[in-house]
Amino acid sequence: MLVDGLVAYWVYQGWGNLDRRTQSYHSPLLTIMQEAEQHGEDILEVLREQIKQEIYGKADLHWHYTIPTTPPLFVMNARVDRTSLFNASEQERDAPTQIMSTQQMNELRAWIQGRSTGPLLLVSSVPILLPPVIGLAEYWAGKRFWQKSIAPLRWVGRRIARFQQKVALRLSFDHWPAYSETWQAFVGLLDESRQDILVLSGDVHFSYAIEASRTRRKKARLYQFVCTPLQNELTSRDRNLIERQSAITSLRYGGLYTHMLPLYTADKKARIAHDILFQNTIALVTIDGEKGGRYTVQQEYLGGSGKKMDVIGKTIVSAGSLELPLEKRD
Repeated sequence: MLVDGLVAYWVYQGWGNLDRRTQSYHSPLLTIMQEAEQHGEDILEVLREQIKQEIYGKADLHWHYTIPTTPPLFVMNARVDRTSLFNASEQERDAPTQIMSTQQMNELRAWIQGRSTGPLLLVSSVPILLPPVIGLAEYWAGKRFWQKSIAPLRWVGRRIARFQQKVALRLSFDHWPAYSETWQAFVGLLDESRQDILVLSGDVHFSYAIEASRTRRKKARLYQFVCTPLQNELTSRDRNLIERQSAITSLRYGGLYTHMLPLYTADKKARIAHDILFQNTIALVTIDGEKGGRYTVQQEYLGGSGKKMDVIGKTIVSAGSLELPLEKRD
């Protein structure tokens, strides 16, 4: 199952999206695809064998990539290298968890530090930031206690970790706050950053926008725009739970102050309930440079029935004083 899942991930989300300047990272899989193009052969089994080497730790394949847009894009891999929260051994359960490898985090840090102008665009298959109460719950589910303390406290910490694992499994906690080691590393990146970071994400069966910073007055901010286009059917229980927690729009946890961004109707005359959309939507994010180095980010949600799609909601953010070419970028 893991092998075929990664084969599908590569074929449909990796191959063809690569920046030619970084394709060497993906050379084993890319070589297989190029040879298949030349000879017209079915290479499913060849891909399976190559990816098995990754599963068994005998090869190191890269699944993240960059796209040289303006502003530039870093598409993160938050799937392949994550620590298992659900089938972990006792040793893995007690250890700090990761949603991306240390190597990928180091590459992301170098990529961020190498850019001094404009906002930085990241893509994550699952959200970094969740509505505040949900984010707080996942953060506490991933936090590990007394790992390096005296024996009695370590024993208590292990029992707590088992309970945390059961909660994570029952509530499907598999987003960034639940992976404590990666979370802290990313918070450190935001602390070091000289410019804002914009994250595009989805896969939570509802759509929203949220911001975060190290403190309320911190200049560099993290803005996240989430759109889940398809399969937004939620049970009444899950939707009611999400709506109830939305009464709290701001929280501080894990070193970040987080705040839900207002979501308005298309004419901007009314606020959408809970600042969350529960229907199928496609989002258009527009970054518009302004005088003085400021910029505006607007996310428009398009939805409807049949063949016609109309704007059904929008979020607009006027962001910090940063250098950005004075032209619109979609």
